Amino acid sequence: DAYEPGSTMKAILAAAAIEERVMKPDTLVFGEQGRMAIANTTIHDHEKLGWLSFAQVIQKSSNIGAAKAGMALGEQRLYRYLQSFGFGERTEIDLPGEAAGLLKHPREWGRRTVASISMGQEIGVTPMQMVSAVAAIANGGELMRPYVVSEIRDAQGQVLKQVLPHVRRRVISAETARAVTTILEGVVTDGTGGKAAIAGFRVAGKTGTAQKIDPRTGAYSASRFVSSFVGYVPAGNPRLAMIVVIDEPRGESWGGTVAAPVFNRVGEQVLNYLGISS
Repeated sequence: DAYEPGSTMKAILAAAAIEERVMKPDTLVFGEQGRMAIANTTIHDHEKLGWLSFAQVIQKSSNIGAAKAGMALGEQRLYRYLQSFGFGERTEIDLPGEAAGLLKHPREWGRRTVASISMGQEIGVTPMQMVSAVAAIANGGELMRPYVVSEIRDAQGQVLKQVLPHVRRRVISAETARAVTTILEGVVTDGTGGKAAIAGFRVAGKTGTAQKIDPRTGAYSASRFVSSFVGYVPAGNPRLAMIVVIDEPRGESWGGTVAAPVFNRVGEQVLNYLGISS
């Protein structure tokens, strides 16, 4: 099912902005002290931020910094990268009932849409789309077709069908993928994703906290959220990509508080099960 991803989308924004050279990790961006007016609305950050490097924009999850990066990209380039990373289309995984998500064409975008999408609003994604997109960064820029069944055999054990990894397309360069990985590692070591850290491993990832639409008012709810964390490990030689999405958590709602610890606990067990060392 589709949901608004919130700030996990900033990982994809960072990849697009760096690939198009509108931002470098050390490019300075002014955080407007936590408030910025755009299209007769106000974008807020969770804290008052001044000058930040673009890497810090992602690590501290600045909505204002993300909006500025999105506006530097512009409608057409932002849309092109969202499509390229697989949003708005099914991943074609071999499971029933997959949704395509929601990605409107730029001709349907409003004056604030670029800023909104840059911070994960006005777009509907599925968890499979998001983890596949982030895995493309882990894969050095190549978007793969996900699958569950690797082999089908008959009663005699003869292989009837074998599924092998398939590259759908290259979405960013390997150089950009390395730069974004470094930024996403900083999310865990110095930013909002500290609770996703796994002892002995380098973890790269991004937190997300998205307000849900209140069906009664049609506006964003102040009490209902989708909290998430998406990432991969070991960051230098990725073996596991994972997304944790928690719908309407009770009490705390920040993705870094609610979802990141699940990434830590599940990731620890899976790495041990697969026999992966740092």
